[in-house]
Amino acid sequence: MKTLISKLGLSTVGGALLTILVAFAFALTSGPTSRPTSTSIDERIFADGSREWRVKESRYLGVTSVVGICFPIDDETRNTLDTYEPPKWSGLLKPYSFTRGFQYNDAYGWPMRTLAWRGSLARDNGRSESLSIDNGIALVNDPNASGIAEKVIILPTVPIWLGLVVNTAFYTPLCWALCAVWLYVRRSRKANVSIRSESAEHTRRTATTPAPTSVAPA
Repeated sequence: MKTLISKLGLSTVGGALLTILVAFAFALTSGPTSRPTSTSIDERIFADGSREWRVKESRYLGVTSVVGICFPIDDETRNTLDTYEPPKWSGLLKPYSFTRGFQYNDAYGWPMRTLAWRGSLARDNGRSESLSIDNGIALVNDPNASGIAEKVIILPTVPIWLGLVVNTAFYTPLCWALCAVWLYVRRSRKANVSIRSESAEHTRRTATTPAPTSVAPA
């Protein structure tokens, strides 16, 4: 029973680590990410109480990207855009000091998103600033990129708890199976070594044992 509990615990820890590693792998392989240079990508609108954001959400294998653009919106454009409800891990729910600018959110993981990063880029008074990373570890960040065409590779640090739980449960059986295979191979190798040792010992004893001598009858 104790062995079973130990295996389950190790498999769960392995599933959690694999969940994080998968999210990091998608983050590393999806960048550098070219940031949008115009507002032509907008699809929906989100109002946070003081500003209106034009938002585009992109989804592909292992990655969800949410880009919010905060610029004045005329009534005609506002009426053509559908309302957007940002995910809870998105920085769009966080108030920002600028009135014009961009807000970036990327989440990674599979089958569900487990880790995310957030960043912003202010454009008040026409000035252009470098990308400010609020939650994440920048591995590549080109501060000399012109305009908002930033190219970045960022490791996410914002946990998405539901995704972490679900993905850990998803990967735990895989770790259990890998552990079982590893133990089987290890036991098989030990058994083969033991058999070879016994065979070698038997051969050595046979070689060193004198042959019985026969006595001729008188």
